[in-house]
Amino acid sequence: MPVGQLPEALLEDLWLTIAAQGVQRCSLFVVPPFHSASGEQTLQFWWGYHPDWLEHYFAHRGDHRDDIPDYVLDFGKAILWDDIVKRVPKTEENQNLKAIFFRHHKNDGVSVPLYGPYGHNAAITFSFGEMLESAEDSRVTKIADLARKAFTDYILLSHDAAVSGILLSPRELEIMALSAKGDSNKELARKLGISPNSVDTYMRRIFAKLNVGDRVQAVVRCMALGLVRL
Repeated sequence: MPVGQLPEALLEDLWLTIAAQGVQRCSLFVVPPFHSASGEQTLQFWWGYHPDWLEHYFAHRGDHRDDIPDYVLDFGKAILWDDIVKRVPKTEENQNLKAIFFRHHKNDGVSVPLYGPYGHNAAITFSFGEMLESAEDSRVTKIADLARKAFTDYILLSHDAAVSGILLSPRELEIMALSAKGDSNKELARKLGISPNSVDTYMRRIFAKLNVGDRVQAVVRCMALGLVRL
């Protein structure tokens, strides 16, 4: 039951590939740049999990924060679920989530961070249906490599599609590059040798093209698309 969309063929191919390697359940959290994995912008995909758990999770999604995907991304390498539950903050929300999750599943999973192009990240969790002695198990490494390639392919595909529909002029790109460094409209006008009114006009055009409402959103969008860099 995915929240959001991935190319169906890409997602199905990933599920089939890892299932062939003995994986019995898997979840994937795709996190856009500058966002938390527990935020509404994160795309979630689940396969092989108990339906009662999924029903509870999505029914209460807005009532609690799931700290685990963010923890996995911050941890920076593969980690066993047994270690995660010992390390994440023992808040009431986390304790409740853990209790309900393990009511339906064994504590036999492993989570791996996936760091993709243009600031996009993901956290993947999967289980072979047996306890692993180490997160460095060769099977974990193989699944992580397969997932990392599929995730990178998805980001590059999505990026190309997004950028193809956004045509900023050289001057607009120049304005956004300076804006990303913190220049005000007045400073932009001085550096570019144009009037503040012209800068305002350019900004309005940029906002319309990027479908954003302010300068900060425009900078974030441009950085996420790789149009400007700090």
